[in-house]
Amino acid sequence: YGQFESPSGTYSVSLPDIPRTSSVSVGGAVNAGSALAISIGRTSTSFTHTLRYAFGSANGTIATGVGTGYNWTVPYDLLRQIPSATSGVGTIYCDTYYGGTLIGTSSCGFTVNAPNNSTTKPSASMMLSPSGSIPAAFSGMYIQGKTAVKADFTAEPKYGTSIKSYALAVNGKTTSGDPSTSAVLSASGETTVTGTVTDARGFSRVLTEKITVQAY
Repeated sequence: YGQFESPSGTYSVSLPDIPRTSSVSVGGAVNAGSALAISIGRTSTSFTHTLRYAFGSANGTIATGVGTGYNWTVPYDLLRQIPSATSGVGTIYCDTYYGGTLIGTSSCGFTVNAPNNSTTKPSASMMLSPSGSIPAAFSGMYIQGKTAVKADFTAEPKYGTSIKSYALAVNGKTTSGDPSTSAVLSASGETTVTGTVTDARGFSRVLTEKITVQAY
């Protein structure tokens, strides 16, 4: 609506509405597997929106027909785009539609964190066995002063990362590698053996087993 003046008087005219693209924003960083609150600032109740994302080489549609906001559960699979990091930044796109016609696109950044939990930690197991030269009669036994503990690890990293290290801790001493062999066992009795598998994000799976060491 507008007015203009001429020598013969003042006239009022109706001007056409010019649709303006809606804005989009997010409520801060989000952990993969959790909901990201996406807010849309629209200038007309007639507008609808399609929300899309891009994160590394991954992209897709979040939702269509959205009004003023949407809670998006961020998939764990996006962590494949950050195999050696615990966070990454992507982009949310908001396509504004009026009467089925695209009138514009707005965007904002969003940050995804990799949570250190049972879903993201590597799967792992270890097989323990005695290592050392002992008489056949003691085969398969842990003998004080004669045998060490050998650990063979099996591990599977999660969501695109890789296994960075293996560690074996026995009697306060740690060795590394796969397989890993401890120092010769110096004390008899029950002993706790701890294996740790760590991935490139720094997330670890800790494994513990108890063995019995026979006196010699």
